[in-house]
Amino acid sequence: SDPNSVCGRCISGGDEVSLHPICATDGDRTQRLALLNQYVEHIFLGAPENLSLAQKHRSWSWLAQPFDLEEIPSPIPREPKKGQFNILHIPHRPAQMGTKVILEAIEQLKAKKLPVVFNLLVPELFFDSATILSKLKECDLLIEQIGRESTGALGLLAMAYGKTVISGNSSQAKSAWEQLKVNPVLDSNPENLVARLES
Repeated sequence: SDPNSVCGRCISGGDEVSLHPICATDGDRTQRLALLNQYVEHIFLGAPENLSLAQKHRSWSWLAQPFDLEEIPSPIPREPKKGQFNILHIPHRPAQMGTKVILEAIEQLKAKKLPVVFNLLVPELFFDSATILSKLKECDLLIEQIGRESTGALGLLAMAYGKTVISGNSSQAKSAWEQLKVNPVLDSNPENLVARLES
């Protein structure tokens, strides 16, 4: 663990530096990137929120996340099963993905007797990629994460399978990456999550 970490869970060492959002301020990222530059000549940054950082140093570049849609078969459209709506959440990093808030929102829906079936695929059940793909095919809606600026790879994969996705799709992200202006992801946060799910 990184002794400079605010939350005590950030990792630094070897070839990997992983920052939790609470610790990953621009100052923190700048310091870590400068450290990495001692070992690598050029650093590519993903996610729209890192665009401003990439403009601060000539050896840092922002790169949109690549995703090969040709690897995914065309989805077969289907209506949700009558009387139930299948919601999936796969929190590989629960603290970062707003899992606690998501669970609270699901309980509110159940208290209102709404016909939701909620599936939580926790890291201990990540047997292989086939398990994740199987769960994605079964769900009607994926809650990838809340409170983040942009969609991750899992949200992109779910959309490729024709699923509705709740995740990050902020105005800041759309400003950073023009293609996101037509992104169908439903931007969500702790305040609007229940309303999003009810609609």
